[in-house]
Amino acid sequence: MRRQLTVSSRALVVILVLSGVCTAHAQSVRDVSPPWLTRPQQPGPHMHGIEQTPEPVVAAPSPPQTIRVRTSGELDIDGKRVRLATIALPERTRLCPGDRGSWACGAAAYIAWVNFFRGADVRCQVNGGDATCSDGERPVDEALVLAGWALPLVPQGEALRSLEEEAKNRKAGIHGLHR
Repeated sequence: MRRQLTVSSRALVVILVLSGVCTAHAQSVRDVSPPWLTRPQQPGPHMHGIEQTPEPVVAAPSPPQTIRVRTSGELDIDGKRVRLATIALPERTRLCPGDRGSWACGAAAYIAWVNFFRGADVRCQVNGGDATCSDGERPVDEALVLAGWALPLVPQGEALRSLEEEAKNRKAGIHGLHR
């Protein structure tokens, strides 16, 4: 019985010391744990041969840009009016032939642009009155031409002509006949 009482009283002293209630008995309790287990090693000369890895520097994320599509196909980026340098939005009043008659493909293209810029995490670089934008995966001009919702400008958009042909072959966007 005495032995159980001793173990219990030691456990009580350890609990009290650890909780900060009893500091008078702290000197009477000997810490037998190895130092590497209870205390982190401070870097210093005793740690020769071990390289210290610096903490990674994480850049603060830049605030999202406010991008608004204008009916003219221009963009308002953080209050500055610019245009995409290589593509154009079809006129909003444009009608396209369909298998059931004409359809408002210009209005559909405008809505597609609005939804694209609203739904994607788009970042734009503004250079004067022109902008170059990317959604993180690909340039915006390529994505919109491939989807059939933008027209390449000549000569700036010559590199996009193959994507426009692909959109026409797939009958995507304004090139579709089944509206």
